[in-house]
Amino acid sequence: MHWQNPHPGRALHRLTRRAAIRAAALPAAALVTVGLGACGPAAVPVRPVTVKPKTVVTFSPVPWGAPQERQDLYAAVLKPFLDKNPGIDVRLTFQARGNLSATSAAIVAGTAVDVFEDFQIGPSLMEGGYLLDLSPYLSAANEDLSIFPPTQLGYWNLNGHQYAMPVSIESMVTAVNTGAIRALGLTPPSDTWDYQDAGTLFQNAARITGSASSHRYGGSFYLYGGLAYPETFYLEQFGGSYVRRSDLASCNLASRGSVSAGEYIYPLLQKGICTTNWASGKLFNAGNLVVTLAGTWMLPQFAMIPPSIEWEFLPMPRGPVESATFGSPAFYGIPSTTKVADAAWALLEWMSFTPYLQTANMKFGLLPPASLRLYPDWVTVVESAAPPLRGKNLQAFTAATAHIIDSYFEYDTTQAFSLINHWAMQVLHQGVSVKAGFTQATQQVNALEARAAGAAALSSTSK
Repeated sequence: MHWQNPHPGRALHRLTRRAAIRAAALPAAALVTVGLGACGPAAVPVRPVTVKPKTVVTFSPVPWGAPQERQDLYAAVLKPFLDKNPGIDVRLTFQARGNLSATSAAIVAGTAVDVFEDFQIGPSLMEGGYLLDLSPYLSAANEDLSIFPPTQLGYWNLNGHQYAMPVSIESMVTAVNTGAIRALGLTPPSDTWDYQDAGTLFQNAARITGSASSHRYGGSFYLYGGLAYPETFYLEQFGGSYVRRSDLASCNLASRGSVSAGEYIYPLLQKGICTTNWASGKLFNAGNLVVTLAGTWMLPQFAMIPPSIEWEFLPMPRGPVESATFGSPAFYGIPSTTKVADAAWALLEWMSFTPYLQTANMKFGLLPPASLRLYPDWVTVVESAAPPLRGKNLQAFTAATAHIIDSYFEYDTTQAFSLINHWAMQVLHQGVSVKAGFTQATQQVNALEARAAGAAALSSTSK
């Protein structure tokens, strides 16, 4: 399977990587009745033999490539599984990543597929008991969980129970237009640059005109899901976070580190020096953006950058406290309402612990595998599959000391983040100070979590 550019617009929204696609489903196994024909008038009738139907597992992954390519890819990946499990058939229904409301609604309603891949919808599903607890299966299979990054495993672990398995590691680095920087008489940054170096470069490279065609942004921030507050790894680099690690029912946004991160990021956005435009790939290629954030899922797009542009990957600039990058909460899960739990687990285990799909994702989607055993080979695979990315410092994606994943609150992550977003927008557009806005968000989230904790305690007592 050779790489080609399946979706050049991959730099759009973090949570809408793919257009909605439905591919032809694999035929389900049917009840088969086999009868032996009569041989002449003296033949003895033979009782029909009924073949036991196969257990059908519906599987909805997020695919790469054109329809026929993805069909061929998954057919090849699943063939060894089907050969090993003759009593199971798999029905594929490809989906688009990011259709969170539809996916969540189907899971809650009990109409979801048996095994699905999705992104960051876990907290409410785990808390509500909508995902199958995988811990008994993992224990019985004696699988080695140390092959996965502990941060990712921890994200899908609630009270010691594992509810999902990671799909890929995924990292965030920066893509730097070194040609534009040199043309401006500036010096391109080094691999050891920090947030101060980045801030200076952003300001010196920006050209603020107020016109979309001529405005040049120095840099970009990756603020996804319509959320205007600093992304997790920025907070971590400044020593902050959304959720207090020692108490998941407590917001940490009013901490010194979180406020410092906000005071670094928001002025750059308010002055037009940096952008959160989801068309950052187009801006970068057009020369209207000098430094853009780059995730591993965006590599097919970067492989299509015109040869006339001189650019390079660099690690995320180090913050005053630590260096951190994105860790993917993309996952494989099984709804608790599935009627074929054992067969669904067999498929999920195959995808997670054998190299077939992981290797295909490396080669076909250029995604780093979730398994740390395969991770050292990733750069070699990408450079072989996508020659335009050779010599682009892909090693920067593997150099981060910490992969950070958005934390979830103990009781009501969705509403808590809604409150945080409200106050972040007040900071960004209404002139509310970072400290005041983050303090208000913290107080309201803490009140929300306290009410939920009281209700949970009351419910427990009444039982």
